Amino acid sequence: GHDFRPDYRRLGELRASMPDVPIMALTATAVPDVQRDIVRSLGLRSPYVQKQSSYRPNLTIRVSRKLSGLSESLDGLVKTLLANNGAAAASSTLVYVASKNDAEGVAAFLRSRHIVADFYHAGRTPAERERVHLTFLSGQLPVVCATVAFGMGIDKPDIRRVVHYGAPKTAEEYYQHIGRAGRDGGPATCEMIANDNDFSKYASDFYTKQLPTGGAKERVLASTERLRGYANNTTACRWVALLGLMGERADFNACGACDCCVRKKQFEGDSERNYAGEARLLLTAAQANGVISRMEKAMAAPPLAAMKAELKP
Repeated sequence: GHDFRPDYRRLGELRASMPDVPIMALTATAVPDVQRDIVRSLGLRSPYVQKQSSYRPNLTIRVSRKLSGLSESLDGLVKTLLANNGAAAASSTLVYVASKNDAEGVAAFLRSRHIVADFYHAGRTPAERERVHLTFLSGQLPVVCATVAFGMGIDKPDIRRVVHYGAPKTAEEYYQHIGRAGRDGGPATCEMIANDNDFSKYASDFYTKQLPTGGAKERVLASTERLRGYANNTTACRWVALLGLMGERADFNACGACDCCVRKKQFEGDSERNYAGEARLLLTAAQANGVISRMEKAMAAPPLAAMKAELKP
C-alpha cells in the first residue's frame, strides 16, 4: 500500500488520463478501511468486489512473551529446529525482526546453537541478498532471519514456520507475513514473540515521519494498537481474533489449535488452580532483589493488613 510505496497514491492519475481503460485492483491483506481507500484512490466506479476468507486452517498460531535475552526467548525454537536435525523440508523457517541489527544478531545466535541460518536486510549487497534468497528457496538454507525487506519475492510453498521476534508494525503486516507459511496446504506454525515495548516504539517519529499526510499515521497507529490487543489476549481463539482484525466475522468459535484454544482445553473444568509454584518464584526473586522488606511493611498497613487477616484460618 501507499504506506510502503507513497507513489501508489498517484495511480489514480490513470483514471483521469485514460478514463475508459478497465482497472483491476488485487490485494491479499486489505482491511475494510484500506479496501475503501483503494476504491477511492483509483477512482473505481461501482466496482465488483470479490473477497475470500482470510482463514488458513493449516496455520497454527501462537503468541509468547519476549524475555530479556535471545536464549530465554528463542529456546523453544532452537529445540524444535534441532529436533528436526536440520532437515530443510521440516525446518524451513522465516524469522522476522524489526531491525538490521536484530536480523544479524538472531542469525548469529542460531548459528551458535548449531543451526544453519543466515540473515537478509536492505543493508546487504544485491549479490548477498540474492544468495540468501536462492539458497532459502532451494532448501539449502533452512532458516532466514529477515527484516520486512524480505517480502514480495518470496514464493516458497513449504515454509513450515514463521516466527516474529518482536512485534510487526500493523495487523495487516502480521497477517501478510504469516501468510507466507504453509502455502502448499501442509501444516505450519506461526509464533509471535513480543512484549509491550515492541508495540510502543512504533509511535516514535523514527517509524512515523515518512508516512504520508491525510490520516496515514493515525491509521497505522490504530492498527498497531489493535495488534497489541490481539497479542495480549490470552483467552479468545487467535483465529477468531485475527479474522476480526481483518474485518471478517469468523463462522466458528474456536480453531482448536492455537495457544489460547489449547490452554482453554487443558484447564477446562478447573474451578481452582494452584499458583504456589509461581508465587514461590516471584517471592524468591523479590527477596533476592531486596524488596521483601517493603512488601512486609505494606502488608502491615491497611488495607492489606485486613486482607491478610482474612486469609488466616
